[in-house]
Amino acid sequence: MSFWDIVWLIIFSYAFIAYLMMLFSLLGDLFRDHEIGGGVKALWLLFFLLVPFLSAIAYLLVRGNGMAERSMHRMQAAKAEQDQNIQQVAGQTSPAAQIAQAKTLRDSGEITPAEFDSPRLARFPHSRRTVSSPGAPGPAGDCSCGRSRACSRHCDRTVHELGRRRRVAARTAEGEMVVK
Repeated sequence: MSFWDIVWLIIFSYAFIAYLMMLFSLLGDLFRDHEIGGGVKALWLLFFLLVPFLSAIAYLLVRGNGMAERSMHRMQAAKAEQDQNIQQVAGQTSPAAQIAQAKTLRDSGEITPAEFDSPRLARFPHSRRTVSSPGAPGPAGDCSCGRSRACSRHCDRTVHELGRRRRVAARTAEGEMVVK
């Protein structure tokens, strides 16, 4: 093979791969479209098989304008479905609304104050800390949020450097120190 044979092979290979990519895109658009029937789809497929280059150009001329619109509608529908699933899994209400709802349940007597405090502490672990003594990081040198000493900067500021910030301590029923 000469140098020019290799150059032409590269050019034809590039054109063939580009044509295949375009063909798969056109076939994907054709079979995803719900507006046309199966018979029309079969005719387009037969046309693609018999006269490949001419059929690709004809499809782009006849149905090319709607390809972007159909693709955009599919993407919008997928995004709407994904947003709906995320809202369903994550919950529809904000944390403030959940706390307000829990407060009304506590005020009405349906839940106890201990039940009211337990989900709040689980949702916001840095809002209230229990430590065995003022300034101590917690059991076995771990952070009171349950992570090891190498926890986030937030815990480093709030727990491991308690002497640097102002804190208010109050005794709980178990005799532990609660740092606010």
